[in-house]
Amino acid sequence: MRSNAVKPRIQCVRRRVRQCVRRCARVAAGGIVLQTVDMDRGGFACALGGPEGTTLFIVAAEWRGMTESEMVPAGSGQVLTVDVEVPQAGWP
Repeated sequence: MRSNAVKPRIQCVRRRVRQCVRRCARVAAGGIVLQTVDMDRGGFACALGGPEGTTLFIVAAEWRGMTESEMVPAGSGQVLTVDVEVPQAGWP
């Protein structure tokens, strides 16, 4: 049974020009930021999963910018995990 309630979504927050913001945010309908997870590198994708749906998986890497010859240094990519209180809502 699906709930009609609007569930907040998780997104990696990025700026479009030369700089990647180093956090993921839980965002409610209307764009209100409810929670953030700060990182030491740029986040490029994220999703909730795990057995209870409360593990936030983040694909992250060092980001040097679009004008650099090596935008992402080799070997800097990581999959980070963070336990969160609010589980996923349905399927990604």
